[in-house]
Amino acid sequence: MDASFGAIIWYLVGYSFAFGDSAGGFIGFDWSYMTNACSDNVQWFLQWTFAVTSATIVSGALAERCFFSAYLLITILIQGWIYPVVAHWVWSGEGWLSSDFLDGYIVIDFAGSGVVHLTGGTAAFIGAYLIGPRRGRFTQDSIWELKGNSSALSALGTFCLWFSWYAFNTVNIGSFDMMYTASRIAVCTTLSACASTAMCLALS
Repeated sequence: MDASFGAIIWYLVGYSFAFGDSAGGFIGFDWSYMTNACSDNVQWFLQWTFAVTSATIVSGALAERCFFSAYLLITILIQGWIYPVVAHWVWSGEGWLSSDFLDGYIVIDFAGSGVVHLTGGTAAFIGAYLIGPRRGRFTQDSIWELKGNSSALSALGTFCLWFSWYAFNTVNIGSFDMMYTASRIAVCTTLSACASTAMCLALS
């Protein structure tokens, strides 16, 4: 649902809010994509994946804690307003964090650690705090031992994320003329995943 509803909302308003002509450095207002004047479909698609990612972070925090209809409203709000505004600030080149508004200092976010994950994580934290713990989960009368998860499924999920990050990180170069830099990013991604695996094994 994040991807399906998110794509429609991103097409209708999200992309324009994020990368339209800036209104005071806060938000974009340019509906050229709706009128077929925008030719950068690659940029639209890449940024849509970022918008969806920011919403899926919230889904993990609110799973089984709110009504499905309420979550649909949340994902529409994140991908149609919250994420586009933050993306405009940092990635549009005209937002107040990516221009000379800060006296020559700008925010640089290569692959979305702040724009995507900090935005989604903050929204998830606020949502979980407002909703609270699952009812009956942490009371004196309903305490039970936490059971281990499936090791096979955990490993499969790790591999899916690991190999997805190769595309996620390297494609942010944005040019086939910078393949050497992309290859260095791929090596860094590999070493990061391997070091994390080794550290988890050492600490377990």
